[in-house]
Amino acid sequence: MSIDVQRVIRTRPGFARLRRIVETTTRWDLLLAIIPMAFAGAATASTALGIPPEAGMTLASVVGSLALVDALFLRPPNGLQGA
Repeated sequence: MSIDVQRVIRTRPGFARLRRIVETTTRWDLLLAIIPMAFAGAATASTALGIPPEAGMTLASVVGSLALVDALFLRPPNGLQGA
C-alpha cells in the first residue's frame, strides 16, 4: 500500500499553513536565512565537535560571503518581481 503524499498535503488542514509558507518562500528569503544559519552551525559545530571557533567562523563567513556575492552581483534583483 502506497501513500499519496501530495494528496495528504493537499487535503489535511494542518498542512495548509506549511504549504502556504513553502509556496511563498522566495530565493531572497532563503539567501537571508543562509547567513545566520551558517554562523549558528559554525558555533554549534565548534562546541559539539571541538573544532576551533576561528575555523568555524571562517567557514561561516565564507558561506555568508558567497551568498552575498550571489545575491548582489551574480544574480541581482531586477525590480520586476511581483510586477
